[in-house]
Amino acid sequence: MEGIQQKVVFLSLYMSYLLSVYTRRSVTFALPEIATSESLDKNQLGMILSGQTLAYAMSKFACGIMMDFVSPRLAMSAGLIASGIACIMFASSHGSLFLFTIFWIMNGLCQGPGWPAAAVIMRKWFRDEQYGTAWSVLSTSMNVAGTCGPLIAAFIITYSHWRYSLLLPGVLAMMFGFIQFFTVRDKPGNYTAEESKKKKNGNESSQKVISRKELLKLPGYLGVCITYGIVSVVQFGTLQWAPVYLVNELGHSIITGNSFTSSLEIGGICGSLIAGYYSDHLLSQMKDEPCQNVRQYVIAWFASGLVGFLYMLTYCVTNYSSLMWINMIGFGLGMTIYGPISIYGVTAIECAPNEMAGTSHAFAGLFATVGQSMAGLPLSYFAKFWGWRKMFITEILMVVLMAGYLFMYTKSCHVQRETATKPKSD
Repeated sequence: MEGIQQKVVFLSLYMSYLLSVYTRRSVTFALPEIATSESLDKNQLGMILSGQTLAYAMSKFACGIMMDFVSPRLAMSAGLIASGIACIMFASSHGSLFLFTIFWIMNGLCQGPGWPAAAVIMRKWFRDEQYGTAWSVLSTSMNVAGTCGPLIAAFIITYSHWRYSLLLPGVLAMMFGFIQFFTVRDKPGNYTAEESKKKKNGNESSQKVISRKELLKLPGYLGVCITYGIVSVVQFGTLQWAPVYLVNELGHSIITGNSFTSSLEIGGICGSLIAGYYSDHLLSQMKDEPCQNVRQYVIAWFASGLVGFLYMLTYCVTNYSSLMWINMIGFGLGMTIYGPISIYGVTAIECAPNEMAGTSHAFAGLFATVGQSMAGLPLSYFAKFWGWRKMFITEILMVVLMAGYLFMYTKSCHVQRETATKPKSD
């Protein structure tokens, strides 16, 4: 019976977060059409997007800590319903930059409980040896939303109006928010996972009792947060601006732009599953290594691939490029972006004591959402004054530094561990 309940809970979480992502990105899916029909320039669009992501950053951070004190099921349901309402209100606004910005900030605030609540519920419903893989599968919900969302939006915009492409996810989010409240439970009836967590944690120092102020001083944790922020800049910079670059700069159709986004999300599904499975496989083979170090090593290799695909987007795509070539690059970008993102949350939690899992996830998520906000207005200014190509070159340099740090950090940790365990000669 519990196995059936676990599947129902997981499916409900999957659908809830899928719709949460769909509503959060609905403006991005319709961005080229909104810019044209509402006469908004890059800076105004960047203001709307950055306002939402900054609000999301603050809300997600606060809700991550709050999950220790309130029902995550209730918080997730209420947030999904409220974000659907905000989406409908945005679609109902007419020609007002102020209202667009206000309603999309409201959407960001309402999105805050979604992922922290799902993380807390998942932690209690799945054993440690299942947690990484289950987390990666749940992460694919954002890719499914990102794959289907642009295609649905393009179809609606082509045959109707961009406002209806926002009304649809808003209504669906409100409906499923009520359903999710009755299908999800905060924890199973026989929840006794604490002992298992303590045995599986690979970082002995992380079991010490520490204050929240000392969290960033834990070995490797600050590096996880910063690199999570970097990959989030690249993620949202590519999601938000690559379609605009393809359509407005290179002259491709909106179908091509949205097809690129869908290919990126399909690649993200593959990358998430590969990262989750492969990191768990390495953990089973490298039992003496801390879990978080093994996952960072996997992230470093994904980042190396990301450099190559960003280079191809920058230098190998022109106004004459075929749809298949553009989609191939989009697939590769999605696989190498979402692979790391799918396991960063687990990595952050594994760096910290078990009793601070929610807080450690909240701090890492704060860095990620700040990175997402930087992909809005700052990158739009950069593209306006220096051009799209230099903006993508900046992303490449950031990822190169990220990959270099991760390789050096995991290597140094491995050497230190081998030196500490090597028997001393007389």
